[in-house]
Amino acid sequence: MSVLVLPLQVQTDIQVQVYFFLLLCILAVILFFLLNRVTKKTNDFQNNQETLKANLSYVKQLYSTQLPLVKSISDKILQADFHGNINGIFQQGKTNYLDTTSDSANLYSYFPGKIHKKLQKTLTNLKDDRSAKESLYFSETNSEQKELIECRLIKTERDKILCTFRKKPELLVKLVDLTRKRQHLREKINSKDQFLSILAHDLRGPFNSLLGFSSILNNEYEDYSAEEKKQYINDIYKSSEQLFQILKNLLDWTRLHNGKIEFSPYNQDLINTIKTAYWEMEQYANEKDITLLINTPEELIIRHDSTMLHSAIVNLFSNAIKYSHPGTKVHMNVNQTSPEIIQINITDQGVGIDPEALTELFTIDGTYKKQGTQNESGSGLGLILCREFIGYHKGGIYVDSYPGKGSTFTIEIPVNQP
Repeated sequence: MSVLVLPLQVQTDIQVQVYFFLLLCILAVILFFLLNRVTKKTNDFQNNQETLKANLSYVKQLYSTQLPLVKSISDKILQADFHGNINGIFQQGKTNYLDTTSDSANLYSYFPGKIHKKLQKTLTNLKDDRSAKESLYFSETNSEQKELIECRLIKTERDKILCTFRKKPELLVKLVDLTRKRQHLREKINSKDQFLSILAHDLRGPFNSLLGFSSILNNEYEDYSAEEKKQYINDIYKSSEQLFQILKNLLDWTRLHNGKIEFSPYNQDLINTIKTAYWEMEQYANEKDITLLINTPEELIIRHDSTMLHSAIVNLFSNAIKYSHPGTKVHMNVNQTSPEIIQINITDQGVGIDPEALTELFTIDGTYKKQGTQNESGSGLGLILCREFIGYHKGGIYVDSYPGKGSTFTIEIPVNQP
């Protein structure tokens, strides 16, 4: 068998041709791939161009239709970062309710100093993505009235927030009304608590006396003389009187705060109202060997509620007697100090009132309590009733007192009631 043997040069040429063919194939594949990618990119670009044109058309349409609405907004709109640095402001018109006279580069200048800490906390919450938006409220006073401002802070980007300021007058009315109701409710609760405290404290003394003296008479009646029994019965009577006066004041105070006592003034003789109170307290004064003296005109016709003024004068007489020493005097003077004002003074020569306690006499949460010269209990509720009853008459009550020298309580009421 014969074998064809090619010359060495021919073999080399064939290998070169094969290598060249393979290289052309590889280049063709690469070129095909590149052309395919370019074609795809071109198609994507064309599609994006079409989408961009459509979006741009929509934006132009939206801009043309919404621009009048945006321009009509009078709110101030700010863009800021979470440090409060402002990097954009839109405001179509001037606002007269922000806490600044000119645009500032810092958000804090638009808020009163008292809520800067709250603003800082709000910005931190938004930065930490705890809430997509939050609102802050603060009040400002312009030349006409006090208005409530609402600021809404909305997180728009990773490091951007949008702030809008708007007046909320109707919200301010509701806020003021709720604040007033809350304060009124708080006062009611405090008054009720104090009322119960007074009730528990002041009823204890008279009841202890009643129970103690009656127990002695009930269990050891035969062991005491007639004079001693009479003394115990007298002590029981005094305790009963104190208890009755406390209960009467508590009942009046309760009815007053429940709206069950109506102010009903009409033209009548004030002197009759005063003398009725005087006769009612005369026995109590005689028991303590205290002389009651009154100096009044014969007649004084003014418009007043006789029930309320009678209760006020009885309480002032009772206090004057309670804190007076036996053998002293209590004076009452009634004068018309001007065509519009009637003045009633009740002066005693008793123990007086400490200077630091004068401001607590007419408040239910006052802590000043003092026993009378014969250990009579004193809650101070009577003076509170006096203030409120006289307040219904558009009048006032004042006190001038010195420890150890006595006190003078003065009532001033207008002659003509509205």
